[in-house]
Amino acid sequence: MGSIPIDEFKVKCLHILNEVHEVGRPLTISKNGKPFAIVVPYPADAKPKSALFGILKDNIMIHGDIISPINDKWTAKFS
Repeated sequence: MGSIPIDEFKVKCLHILNEVHEVGRPLTISKNGKPFAIVVPYPADAKPKSALFGILKDNIMIHGDIISPINDKWTAKFS
């Protein structure tokens, strides 16, 4: 595909993304005549990253009550 100005990319974004995916080659987006960004197809053999939510499930043990207030007095010092 090569290179495309950013104004044209904004107008034809979805069409261009589909074309990059089908052709399998990167596309350089230019702004004011200078390279600005590169759009690359997602590798076919790549595995999506798993979400971090719940990643430590069954690996952390909680001992005691972590909800109730501790009733300890403390002071914060600002420097």
